[in-house]
Amino acid sequence: MLFGNTLGKTRKKAKQYVLMANKVRNYRRDVVDPKDLARLDEAQAQLEGVIKDPRANITDLENACARVDTALRPVGGDFYPVTFWADNTETFLVAALVVFSLLRCFVVQPFKIPTNSMYPTYSGVTTVVNEQAPSLPKKVFEFFRTFATNNDIISPADGEVLIPIDAREVLMSETASARDWLVLPGLRNVYTLYVDKTPVQVVLPIEHRADQLFLEAFFPELDKRDPSLAYRELAKAGKMQGRFLHTGKFVKKGERIFNFDIRTGDLLLVDRMRYHFTSPKIGDPVVFPTKKVPGLGETEDVYYIKRLVGLPGDELEVKGHTLYRNGQPIEGAPAFDLNAQQIGEYPGYKAEGRLAPGRKVTVPPNHYFVMGDNSPMSLDGRLWHGTSVFSNQNPLVGFVPEKEIIGRAVVILYPFSNRFGLAK
Repeated sequence: MLFGNTLGKTRKKAKQYVLMANKVRNYRRDVVDPKDLARLDEAQAQLEGVIKDPRANITDLENACARVDTALRPVGGDFYPVTFWADNTETFLVAALVVFSLLRCFVVQPFKIPTNSMYPTYSGVTTVVNEQAPSLPKKVFEFFRTFATNNDIISPADGEVLIPIDAREVLMSETASARDWLVLPGLRNVYTLYVDKTPVQVVLPIEHRADQLFLEAFFPELDKRDPSLAYRELAKAGKMQGRFLHTGKFVKKGERIFNFDIRTGDLLLVDRMRYHFTSPKIGDPVVFPTKKVPGLGETEDVYYIKRLVGLPGDELEVKGHTLYRNGQPIEGAPAFDLNAQQIGEYPGYKAEGRLAPGRKVTVPPNHYFVMGDNSPMSLDGRLWHGTSVFSNQNPLVGFVPEKEIIGRAVVILYPFSNRFGLAK
């Protein structure tokens, strides 16, 4: 017998034939010969009649199913006859999605660095000024190595390059709509330079400010690790005149003002299992959602990565460029010493906000204090205040609840830079 020796099993299989006939008809009627489709309709109608007939026996059902099988084979395409892969692909895909979701939620999760608050340990979107425009092969190489896109800023007129600043000596920018991957809606930071009185735009990702880019392009001799200090030096040198920063660079119409690459942020793998069995340690690069962080979640709902610098009960203070924990220079991660000594691109810790000169913080129970390795450019526990001020009445503002820490960065997957490999 075709389906076994019970009437119930045979009737069940007969109904599956009816379902398959309906599926093939719905998906393939526009490509099937009308004569073949008519034969399928006739065979299906006969099978449905036998299924409804209370006097039908197993032989009647098997014969009717055989007629539908014969009618299905010429028109079934990828749907019939059913192969192992055709029958199980959907199951495999669903299983893979479930496994991936479980891995992402409970084991490991990819995480894209959004900003440069942890630079140079981890990098968000960065800009690199080129001495000259790169060749096409180099552009292709850098695209695959660091996902870099090249930008050439050409002068629209003759004159000095001027950078607009506001009354606080901060670069002026506007937000503009854009398309990510040519499809997805996105935003960009648009900076307008002037050559004499003619504007020229520099467009950057929304996560990236132009401070260090412009300082590198026009004032490469200055220390750019803390842009606010660089601007003070420029003001003392008389470069700030009115609402413009004078670069001292004069160009002709059609000349290159400067050329730069925009490089993607680091892609990290975050270990979400570790903190189910152990507590975070000083120096851990921790990831947490901002939604339930006092003073931060009311303005943002994203994920942050910061360096854990304070456990419950710890007292923290910044003196000079050094972060002190319980009266001693903090230990537990290479970035602590690198910042204290301002080695390489590490700018040193900046005393501001809750840790302004002479101020200390004590971490409350069941909370942590976190800071970015790029202290002058990091929005961290020193500065969180939501829609209120530092002295607001909530004593937990500026601290991350223990239960909000979801994982620790373990590997930098991309780009293939000197940071590639184990996370520090």
